[in-house]
Amino acid sequence: MSNADIPGAKPKGGRVSDPALVSIIEKYDAALMRFLSRRLRNPADAAEAAQEVYLRLHRYKRQANVEKPEAFLFTIAANLLRDLHRQGVSRSANGHISIDLVEPEAQCSSPEQQVQSRQALEVFSAALTELNPNTRRAFVLHRFSDLTYKQIAAEMGVSVAMIEHHIMRALSHLRKRMRKVR
Repeated sequence: MSNADIPGAKPKGGRVSDPALVSIIEKYDAALMRFLSRRLRNPADAAEAAQEVYLRLHRYKRQANVEKPEAFLFTIAANLLRDLHRQGVSRSANGHISIDLVEPEAQCSSPEQQVQSRQALEVFSAALTELNPNTRRAFVLHRFSDLTYKQIAAEMGVSVAMIEHHIMRALSHLRKRMRKVR
């Protein structure tokens, strides 16, 4: 199946049929590629994973309105990385996945474990959207885009101490919500 056969996928000619998806790709593609490249440690795997993330986003967007595309996009990416890890699909010999807050069992083989993992991801995604926008943005930029506190502070126009505060608040909130899942 070629890219042109997948609705919403970015074909080789660079055209995408969904304007909302185009906007999300343009806005978050660089951050998503940094996130995936760092975890997969292979540019080809990262590019393939990014396309799968966009495809999953497109499929979901046909069913429901995505209110917070950045948080949802990185939630999809984290879920995809877990799926790849479980399946052993990555061609990278030394790749690893680092998900600190949502830790479904790596050998998630039973249907019950798969359901529990999906529920944990849903709780994490919901908890992420509950954060105030600045706290969520600082957290996403740090954890998913791998920016330093200093880089985030410069991008958001606040002090490094404020970024530290945002990250601590986000971690506290997310850990509290994730404890309820276990």
